[in-house]
Amino acid sequence: MEQTLRDLPVSQLELDECWTWCVRKQGHLSPEEARNDSIGDRYVYIGLDRATKLVVAWRLGKRDRENT
Repeated sequence: MEQTLRDLPVSQLELDECWTWCVRKQGHLSPEEARNDSIGDRYVYIGLDRATKLVVAWRLGKRDRENT
């Protein structure tokens, strides 16, 4: 995407997030599973052009300051 989509004329960017989970929901993790960063709640952060609905950027990860 970074090589193909360049200099886009985006005037309005819509930002959204979608919750999902990997293996188990965060509240159902055992103490051992809770230490594993690849298990539990995940969020897909999406930035899309309002006019064309083209996804210009996205990120999948935990809901923390770095990913948000």
